Amino acid sequence: LAGIADLRGSNRERAAIERQRAMLRAPVTRALADRDSLAGAMDRIASLRSTIDGAPVWSRVVASLAAELPADAFLTSLHASADTLRLEGSAPRAAAVFQALRADPAVRSLHPQGPIRQTVSEDGSTSEGFTLVAVTGRVP
Repeated sequence: LAGIADLRGSNRERAAIERQRAMLRAPVTRALADRDSLAGAMDRIASLRSTIDGAPVWSRVVASLAAELPADAFLTSLHASADTLRLEGSAPRAAAVFQALRADPAVRSLHPQGPIRQTVSEDGSTSEGFTLVAVTGRVP
């Protein structure tokens, strides 16, 4: 009888442990996936840093501008001359682009060149076209 009682107690403990493991399985799986994603992102950042550090001066400036550019904005033209970049592009709000690029440490000064052009697409969304002149202070 003692052996049967011990076996029942062991079975109950094993079942309790299985329930606890089942409750922890999903959070642990998510944490492991997040860790793997973070490790991959850190590897890409390290690779990008080494590429930027070994790149010519304009490449570093352009990479810095691209990092600061809002995700919903894009450039349609880029012209470099001495220490000046002329950037043309479009964004839902041109002011957000101006603020983001002004915060870029590679940019010494930034000013618009011409008016902001507003367009309405067929789906009713608006975008603003802009031309900006950025002085980097770095002469390649």
